[in-house]
Amino acid sequence: MDKKNLRVYENVLEVIGATPLIKLNKVPKDLGVSCKIYAKAEFMNPGGSIKDRTGANMLEEAEKRGDIHPGYTIVESTSGNTGIGLALACGVRGYNSIVTIPDKMSKEKIDLLKSMGAKVIITDTSLPVEHPDSYVSIAKRLGNQPNHFYVDQYNNEDNPRTHYKTTANELNYQMEGKIDYIFIGSGTCGTITGIGKRIKELIPTVKIVGVDPVGSQVALPVELNKIRKAYKTEGMGQSYVPKIMDQSLVDDWVKIDDLETLNCARDLISKEGLLVGGSAGSIVKGALNYLIDKNLSGNNELRCIVILPDSVRNYISKFVNDSWMVGNSFYPVSTLTDESHPFNYLTIADIEILEPVSYYDRRMTVGDCFELFSQGLSIIPIRENSQFLGIVTKKILTVNTIKYDLTVYSSCLQCLSRDYLEVPITTSLSVIHKMIESYSSILVTERNEKNWGGYVF
Repeated sequence: MDKKNLRVYENVLEVIGATPLIKLNKVPKDLGVSCKIYAKAEFMNPGGSIKDRTGANMLEEAEKRGDIHPGYTIVESTSGNTGIGLALACGVRGYNSIVTIPDKMSKEKIDLLKSMGAKVIITDTSLPVEHPDSYVSIAKRLGNQPNHFYVDQYNNEDNPRTHYKTTANELNYQMEGKIDYIFIGSGTCGTITGIGKRIKELIPTVKIVGVDPVGSQVALPVELNKIRKAYKTEGMGQSYVPKIMDQSLVDDWVKIDDLETLNCARDLISKEGLLVGGSAGSIVKGALNYLIDKNLSGNNELRCIVILPDSVRNYISKFVNDSWMVGNSFYPVSTLTDESHPFNYLTIADIEILEPVSYYDRRMTVGDCFELFSQGLSIIPIRENSQFLGIVTKKILTVNTIKYDLTVYSSCLQCLSRDYLEVPITTSLSVIHKMIESYSSILVTERNEKNWGGYVF
């Protein structure tokens, strides 16, 4: 029996950090990459992510400075993981917590935060950070109240200091000072800045490569960020460069899209046995693409590190689910085909009695939506010009009208849901049947130059 790590801890915060480094085998080999690639398994932290480190440390440092006292409420804007890390620390140290989070984040994160005692405020993902109703702006306002403290991870220097003091030193120790490349994802940029600063002090020859989602605006040169769009991968990227980011520490950047990201995350789960979140797929696939593009993939002496930020626990209803992958065009529709299903040979196009649902303009009001539902509509698809924005359901309309004290003149966008799946009109009914078992809203579309029709289930 290996007794090295078998000890008794006083509380869960003592378990944070000292995560293992695990060699990747099948995933690099499948792409012909022979470099030695080691994964820092941050998903093995007690709260499931690398943000357990920063959450606990930012709280501890605030206590030392006298910024917070017993009875204070800790407030943070987060994509989920920092909120979980803070809620974990708040529970142990006896603080209340409020978390603001964009609505694109997984239900698992939101439910977990609530179960940890945090008050969760969900905001519109599409709002820019400077908008008064964005998740950042709301957190700032709440944090300015008496006996409240806004952690502000995007500007809090204790964020990168966490990784300067711990993560970087662990990597150096585990690799015995022999590291050629470290691939780190963008986000708050605390991880890439903290690790980058310390590791370059310890190993001056190491190269830091940042991995940034397509649609994010963090990478350099800025020409890499010419595509501005929403992306599904959670906990990665930003629409601006956070204040704590030190770009001088990053030697190169690589961009990665959702399709490659989430397929790689699934491969890490099935082929390496690493129960990781989608951002791990971004970083690993970004690293593999980079090594191939730079003609480094054949160097079996090259020692590379990839940071795996969080666990699969937060994404069971998202990229782990085949229906979600198909409905977001990350897997082919054939993935769900059931040839034994009695209606497998039929598609939506074969059902003559069905009529397409009209698309409605984003200028619709809450009153307009209630009127349409009174006429028998089950779902209202909303679009702007040729862009589909989301759907309004009767349940969301009713809940949000009460929750946010909306009037009949309020915008329908305050009741918009992006939690739907989309498949083409040629999709087999066996596939629709399987998808509707997991998701309540399936949008079936027919897209061509002359027509854009939709059927909603």
